[in-house]
Amino acid sequence: MGHKVMEKKRRADLDILKGIGILLMVFDHSINVCGGYDRMALVHQYIQSFHMPLFFIVSGFLWRPRTNRDEIRKKANSLIVPYVVFAIVYLVLIVAKAAVKADLKIIIRFAAGIIIFPTNAGYTDFASPIWFLIALFNVEVIYNFIRSRFQNGGGTVLIIFLAVAGCIYSLNPDFPILPFAIEPTVTGLLLFEIGYSMKKWSHQKYLCQPFYIIGLMLFIQILLLKLNGTIDMRSARYYNGFMFFISAVFGTIVYWIISNLLLRYNMKGISGLEFISRHSLIYLGINFFTEMVIAKVVTKVVPELLLQVIITFLIGMIVMTVLVKPFDTVINEAQKWMKKRFETQ
Repeated sequence: MGHKVMEKKRRADLDILKGIGILLMVFDHSINVCGGYDRMALVHQYIQSFHMPLFFIVSGFLWRPRTNRDEIRKKANSLIVPYVVFAIVYLVLIVAKAAVKADLKIIIRFAAGIIIFPTNAGYTDFASPIWFLIALFNVEVIYNFIRSRFQNGGGTVLIIFLAVAGCIYSLNPDFPILPFAIEPTVTGLLLFEIGYSMKKWSHQKYLCQPFYIIGLMLFIQILLLKLNGTIDMRSARYYNGFMFFISAVFGTIVYWIISNLLLRYNMKGISGLEFISRHSLIYLGINFFTEMVIAKVVTKVVPELLLQVIITFLIGMIVMTVLVKPFDTVINEAQKWMKKRFETQ
């Protein structure tokens, strides 16, 4: 998921896929802020099983080797700069919240979360979704480093080892949350590797499968949901790691196929999905807080949960789309400034 173009020529199918992924993320957060995880558990489980892994897989597909220095600079500009922008905006809101509650600890916890523990939602509060930017930065930089050091299968073996270690670590419900998004980083590396490996079969003919293939994959996914429960990459809740990766890959492939079908038949809404994809980091960065505010009003005037979720989702998407331009301007200016700083070094 990137704010800027990741390749000189964008792939429309991947833009549509990422756009769908953002919509699923926003809808899942709508369920959350409306208090519907218990009553809409299956929908929540289904979305959680692949919607964040999808972005690691797509990023892996788009990866190109660079020098480690260039990779760090490029990803710092495209991922860390937006992270800092969002962190500053949320810091202002947190300071206001702390002032209202007369509790300085709120600011201290938030600072600790943003700087050290981005996956700890108890610290990051309504800024919790931006953990992904730190995790993806880690994955991109570490993956590039591994590939620059291992020219054969040794790199893949190391990545699998790290992912397995991460899954085993997460089996302990009392494990301490590690700093700097380490838990989703180690599993994200394998998803990234899977995405890179998909280049070999991503030809159009493989991504235009009949509907029974989609149905079969969906059936397997739902079966795995029942067997493995609700996973969550941010909090490193994978349970059975093998089932987690299968669900993540199958979910991504299903919607990749659907994206190609939408493209083939030139369905309405494609341009909207492409717009969402191009500004995916902004939607990711502001969606939870935006929907949280909207839900406070909607849940008071709308009695039915499903309607609450749908209305919160729709209004949230409209508000966020309006906010894309100002956030895009600020982030672009910050990225230009950072790029000049890099060029002078």
